[in-house]
Amino acid sequence: MLPRMGTQQWLAAPMLLGGGWCLFAPKSMLKIFCEEPARTAAGESKMTQLFTRYLGTQLMSVGALVATAKMTKEAYQAWALCLLPVAVLDLHYSIQDPILGRSAWADALGCLGFIGYFLYVGLGGGGSSGGCCNSGPKHT
Repeated sequence: MLPRMGTQQWLAAPMLLGGGWCLFAPKSMLKIFCEEPARTAAGESKMTQLFTRYLGTQLMSVGALVATAKMTKEAYQAWALCLLPVAVLDLHYSIQDPILGRSAWADALGCLGFIGYFLYVGLGGGGSSGGCCNSGPKHT
């Protein structure tokens, strides 16, 4: 039987899956997230694929950390601040300099959702039963 996933593991799952996708299938990820003509140029560039793979490894590292770290209110606040540039870049490259496709909107909304949740918990909105500060992985 599989162990029950806690809040942190659910938060980490998209990071681990998305990171794995970037690492093992960078061309398909770029095909979905980039608009033409950037898609063709990016998909064929070995350097872009390399950077996408590096992004994947970093995202998987963050996911592993979120899944296993003992989170404090300060840690939740720090995660929220760290995600702000990601959301800003997603929005910028979807609106101002549109090389990212509509899928980047989903990533931006996901980041904003994470930011909102992390701030809610980090600023005390989660209360004592909100999962903060004692929500490390439970092994049974």
